[in-house]
Amino acid sequence: MPIQAGSYRVNVINDPLVVRAEPDRHSAKIGKLPKGTEVTISGEGDFRKLESITQYVQFNSLQSERKPLAFDNVVVLDQPAPIKAGELIGRLGPYQECDETAPQQKLHLEVFSDDDVEAFFAASRVWAQRQPDKHKTWLKLAKGTPVSTHQDHISARLLPIWSRDNPSSDADLLVPKSLLDGLPPERKIRVPTGASGKTYNWYRLEGLLYDAAGKPLDGWVREEVGVTPWVSPWSWDGYDVLYNYALPQLSLSYLFSVTGVLGEESKERLRARAEKWDKGRMQTRLYEIIDRDRNGKMTADELQAALRVPALAQSLAQLVILSESEWFYRQSKWDALDEVLGHTNSAPILNWVAEKQRMKQLSWWDEVAGKVGLSKEGMVFHFHSVGLLSNFTKIGRLINVEDFLQQYEQAHTLFLPGTRPLTNQSKKNLEKIIIAINDFYESSPQSTNIYEVSYMLATVRHEAYHFPTREFFSEMPEVGSYSYFNKYDPILAQSADLRERARANGNTEEGDGYKYRGRGCVHLTWKNNYRKFSELLSFDFVLNPDAAAKFEYSIPIMILGMSRGLFTGRKLTDYLNPKKVDYVSSRKIINGSDEDVLIASYARKFEAILASTSSLRAEFL
Repeated sequence: MPIQAGSYRVNVINDPLVVRAEPDRHSAKIGKLPKGTEVTISGEGDFRKLESITQYVQFNSLQSERKPLAFDNVVVLDQPAPIKAGELIGRLGPYQECDETAPQQKLHLEVFSDDDVEAFFAASRVWAQRQPDKHKTWLKLAKGTPVSTHQDHISARLLPIWSRDNPSSDADLLVPKSLLDGLPPERKIRVPTGASGKTYNWYRLEGLLYDAAGKPLDGWVREEVGVTPWVSPWSWDGYDVLYNYALPQLSLSYLFSVTGVLGEESKERLRARAEKWDKGRMQTRLYEIIDRDRNGKMTADELQAALRVPALAQSLAQLVILSESEWFYRQSKWDALDEVLGHTNSAPILNWVAEKQRMKQLSWWDEVAGKVGLSKEGMVFHFHSVGLLSNFTKIGRLINVEDFLQQYEQAHTLFLPGTRPLTNQSKKNLEKIIIAINDFYESSPQSTNIYEVSYMLATVRHEAYHFPTREFFSEMPEVGSYSYFNKYDPILAQSADLRERARANGNTEEGDGYKYRGRGCVHLTWKNNYRKFSELLSFDFVLNPDAAAKFEYSIPIMILGMSRGLFTGRKLTDYLNPKKVDYVSSRKIINGSDEDVLIASYARKFEAILASTSSLRAEFL
């Protein structure tokens, strides 16, 4: 329906008007416009370009459009930009290789150093030896570690059988303390110091250890306390520095020779170069890790198999290679590949000509080296980026459980004057909560930040305090006699308003007030809420309401409910966002303004603890 030149009002009968990405009925749907929306359009034909919409939107919900200042260029900053942990540094983008017909979404990430890495490793290892034992967060299971097969009868009374005749692992493996801490109680056995003066810990591990034939060794391994080594990330245990001065024509000759893309004549022509590459130190080390049948060949299947074995994947991630950066451009280096490829002036390979031009365009080394002190010759030590990050993630988990508990215990009585000391049971409860939070975010695509976790922990400290036993972070349900919960009952409530409120929240039968009383980290109440989370977590809390109090369920209930606004319609991002961190108003997510200032003070204290005991982001995405 036209309003004025170029402006129209959407005039549909039933369904809203679909907005499409392209002027085509089959293109992607990106939005819908309800009847009455005023728009400005341009162009001609059945599909016209939507220029603007006249109506109003909430400004805080908008994000400014980011447009690159340059395309198809390498941008060199005048001053290096420091990057904080957790900051967004890039996105996947389209990139087309010379042998591809269309661009693919890819990420190119490199981690390298121009420093003397071997000297750094040596100094770091000396420094690591002086650090307290608590900084040693990797248990080293050396090659030859015996593995005892699990039996159903195994317990603290009937221990696994340890023997040198047991099947043994075929490679060193560093196991993060976080993984061992996170094992359920039935997979850990601590044997107190006996007459021999020795103390042992048993761990039941699955999917980590393998024998020489590549067969999984699932079962129990034994740590002899004080003998089985724990190592620090700063000891760089297992890291191997290799020097690669070989020219690209050697590696390309080898690649062509083993992939079968060349005829016999060409293969013979490149044989000497391929063999020279194959006998290099780097290639020899790769054979040791990947060529498990020792037949002198490395196949794609063997590489995939090695990556599935944690110890071998770890060994690959610990290789540090000194080589010339691909971003250091030397015309002669790439021209030397002409002969390998069969490119000549009389028989040119046009894709190769274009690729060399693109490599020249993308090379940025000369522009950057002088500004930041990189080698002018382009030789740097390359690290496995993921392996390096995993080495220094806070003991491998979002929150360092041990450090968090230690700092919280010191601060516990400072949260509120008159607070009683933390009991062992309360401490065990908190440990379970932190482990459950780690488990949730490590197994879920949902992200979080230090402010959200701080406020959730503050909520748990308040809601899950069990007055009769003075137990903090308790799994016990809301305190009260049977009659106390009549206020939630559709039959027993004293007033019509309370009875109607109960029915509106799903409590329809006598006794539902008590049956669906507050449980868990946020004291989940009302049958409708029990039903809602039954659907979300695929567990019948309506039939088994007591399960909602267990941390394995109450932590996901808390995180999902508070992040999605499933309790009151208010959610974490309403009050914790780039514009504000409002812990006081965050109470509206759970229960109006009840004790909002007190709980906000808890959140600030938890934030201070998490700042030094977690890898939680302090920035908003």
